[in-house]
Amino acid sequence: MAFTSGSAATPSVLLSALNTFLLANGWTKIRGDIDLNVASPKAARYWRVVVHETVSTNSSTRSLRKLNFRTTVGGANVSTVAANFTIDNLASGTAANLIAGSADVVSTSIGAQRAWKIQYDFGSPTIVRQIEMQSTTSTNLSPRAFIVQWSNDNET
Repeated sequence: MAFTSGSAATPSVLLSALNTFLLANGWTKIRGDIDLNVASPKAARYWRVVVHETVSTNSSTRSLRKLNFRTTVGGANVSTVAANFTIDNLASGTAANLIAGSADVVSTSIGAQRAWKIQYDFGSPTIVRQIEMQSTTSTNLSPRAFIVQWSNDNET
């Protein structure tokens, strides 16, 4: 934990310290994890980020600079094969751009669901402990609302 004795300055500091401790020992987070099933750490073949409607605009365009998955907090990116990415409604950029963070990846015409899906297929169940997302240079198109999904059959 971030501290071993004394008192936390705020409830948020205490929760952050508990989350750090629990994640380091393979437990589900207390805050920020809506899946309350005792199934964490989660191992899944498919990991997906679903970016929802941007807050500042009614545009059907989304943009992201980097998306990396890590099996250890602060560790190396393990989503390094561009061919394993599936990016719905890709208008510009490539999966290689998402890996390197070298250029914006843009989606347009996202349809009625108002969501943009970016998925990585690990080929076998993999525990992801950290996801790094980097915002685009177009701040009004940057993700502000997103969810993380995982699946072993690419359906449920």
